[in-house]
Amino acid sequence: MKALTTLFLSLIFSVSVFAANAMTLNIDGMSCGNCEKKVEKACMSVPGVKSAKADHATGVVKVTTDGVTPVSEEALAKALEKTDYHVKK
Repeated sequence: MKALTTLFLSLIFSVSVFAANAMTLNIDGMSCGNCEKKVEKACMSVPGVKSAKADHATGVVKVTTDGVTPVSEEALAKALEKTDYHVKK
């Protein structure tokens, strides 16, 4: 029974951590595929970011983190500002 309880709690924790590992940011200034690559590269430079997928048509970047290293919107915004892109507030 203890093993089953431990497994159940592990599954619940894994699902809740997974849900918290994704964020979507609205970005100013993306107008082409090259812009998407720059935004993705900037996001990937932040420790803890596992993946970043930008879409210039919607002006959005979806970021997934490793779930271990804390990643804040502020850290992503600073990385993006270095490439002249900005998070819409």
